[in-house]
Amino acid sequence: MKWIKLILLISYLQVRAGGNAQSITYSATNVPLKTVFLEIKKQSGYTIFCNYSLLENARNVSISVRNASVEETMRLALKDQNLDFSISIHAVCSS
Repeated sequence: MKWIKLILLISYLQVRAGGNAQSITYSATNVPLKTVFLEIKKQSGYTIFCNYSLLENARNVSISVRNASVEETMRLALKDQNLDFSISIHAVCSS
């Protein structure tokens, strides 16, 4: 039974790691970062955790990406903002 859980965990991590290569196609002008984050979640399945009170002071962004990675899209969205990001993959297993 432990081996099955381990195999499932490894399979899950490989699928999620492949998600980094998912492409984002999005174009918007003068939109809040929260809108961009919601679009990234919609297209990639990634959930973006952040302190949304920080976004209240962030400037609106104009962004245009085609077949861009999640990482590239985030980098462009946060360009010229005083914000940073990291991508983490977490697995949740239950018995």
